[in-house]
Amino acid sequence: MARPFEDLRSELARCSRLVRKQRKLLSEGRVTESDVDFIYEIAFLSAYVSFEVFIERQFQALLVGKPYFKNKAVKSRISVRSEIVAREVIRGVNQFPKFLPGDALLKLSDIFFSPGHPFSRLDGSKKQVIDRAQIIRNVIAHRSASAITKFQKTILSQSGLRPPQRNPAAYYLRSAVSQSVDRFDQIVGDLALIGREFAE
Repeated sequence: MARPFEDLRSELARCSRLVRKQRKLLSEGRVTESDVDFIYEIAFLSAYVSFEVFIERQFQALLVGKPYFKNKAVKSRISVRSEIVAREVIRGVNQFPKFLPGDALLKLSDIFFSPGHPFSRLDGSKKQVIDRAQIIRNVIAHRSASAITKFQKTILSQSGLRPPQRNPAAYYLRSAVSQSVDRFDQIVGDLALIGREFAE
């Protein structure tokens, strides 16, 4: 079985390829703007879920002592040999454990790991990346008034972009950061870098 970070890297690359292909098709006039909006949203949801799965798998692997983290100083507060048992133990703390957003990950990892665990590398800027990604994920997945309001207040209002008429998440994700990079590329790239920090 592939290591958690290898799976994450592969999934994020797949999402990025899908988005790049849609950009090309749009420039050729072969798809519509609304088609591209839809693909951006689907690709972002897939990228975020892949990151969530990576965090859970990496957490369980570290708990059972698998060598998915190069720093030998990682010490678990409990001794578990099976990832199935590790999952059950984590659920003993909470039936539906929250690995994200950032504060939830730090709280859970401090319960199970001694100081110096890889998740303690989650500083303010990295936490902000994860937290903002979750807000974007929520506005795509739920489209509720509260999710849209939080997205507008936390993300859109700080972006300098005018509020869109529809598809606020796609509008934001498609907005350019530079000539060749949009916000989708930037966020997915940041999630990959955070994943690497937790795995190396």
